[in-house]
Amino acid sequence: MPSSRTWLFILLLAILLALLPLTFPPELPPLALAHPQVIAVASLFKQIALGQRHRLGLVKSAIIPSSSNTTSRDRHTTASEQGLNTTSNMPARMPVYFISHGGPNVMEETSHPAYAQLQEIGREITQKVKPKAIIVISAHWQAPSQPRNAIFPPPVDQLSQPRTVQVSLPSTTHPPPLIYDFAGFPPHYYRKTFPHRTSPALAERILQAFVSAGGFSVQGVRDRGLDHGVWAPFTCMFDPAGTNPLGEGTPIVQVSLLGDESDGEGHFRVGEVLRRFREQEEGCVVVGSGMAVHNLRDLWAAMAIGKQRGDAVTRPLGYTSAFDEALREAVEESTGRERRKGMLGLLRRGDLRQAHPSLEHLLPVFVAAGAAGEEEVGRRLWTLGEGSMGWAQFRFGEVD
Repeated sequence: MPSSRTWLFILLLAILLALLPLTFPPELPPLALAHPQVIAVASLFKQIALGQRHRLGLVKSAIIPSSSNTTSRDRHTTASEQGLNTTSNMPARMPVYFISHGGPNVMEETSHPAYAQLQEIGREITQKVKPKAIIVISAHWQAPSQPRNAIFPPPVDQLSQPRTVQVSLPSTTHPPPLIYDFAGFPPHYYRKTFPHRTSPALAERILQAFVSAGGFSVQGVRDRGLDHGVWAPFTCMFDPAGTNPLGEGTPIVQVSLLGDESDGEGHFRVGEVLRRFREQEEGCVVVGSGMAVHNLRDLWAAMAIGKQRGDAVTRPLGYTSAFDEALREAVEESTGRERRKGMLGLLRRGDLRQAHPSLEHLLPVFVAAGAAGEEEVGRRLWTLGEGSMGWAQFRFGEVD
């Protein structure tokens, strides 16, 4: 049991450690090296001090406490120090994309019509848009439906059902290993690589944006690699070995879908939180990666019928064409609240569960639409119905 003199020393040291980061913000003291009792008391005083400074308007962004899921980093580093592209002739607001990504084999089926379309979008991003970074939302990462180990969970009275969102928090700009979240492919698919960079500073700013927005339980996931819903289509778009690599100056940060796939409104809200990162100061392109229509259950039968017919591309099933057109109408024919209303109406269609037996491949387009400004027009860049798959690609916002 520490003596009273020891406790007094711990208390004074804790206050000093708690107040230092408020005076010198670039880097928190190495609390992990301190005595555990000092850490506990310092954390308490730091939260009290931060609360006072927030009330006085002296702190512009909360400092995320260090834990197994988060890091405390300098929020004032320059774009070049973060590994971000510093190109100056970029649009005032970055566009938003929704891509239909197909399976891992899209990388090798270079004669498939979707391959060329993904390449075209990639060239548009690298050669015309020239973003500082890319924020991506994939069908293959959904947050848990109930919050676990949440960071700053919002007050209970703010939530009828908790909306849990996760952000990948890399330790360094060097990315963690890719996730090979598929089965039944030849062995070389599990050795595929996609060289890229990420940004710990941007990831923490995104996490903090969700914290500040309210209504979310926010989780930082340490060193989660990109899943195949990102790196497979990005290999087509930004072929590292080809003529259009993304480059090390354009990091990628991934954000999850919500855990509740029935919450279309919540996924619009996720996009709204990401919207501010499209402004020139951050310069991020937001990409939702899914499929316009996605029914694996019916795909094999449709392909077998197409093979019997000798079709070069399997003909679309009836619901594939119908839902693809309904999605186009909802995205293109209105903006703002009317577009939101039309897209949410897709979730009430009678053919919804044929087009999407589960909704994770549809929800990224809701995030993309939420990230678009109220007045920004959505446009379908290209589509293809193939059996029970719809390959529509969309862009929100204009590119000169």
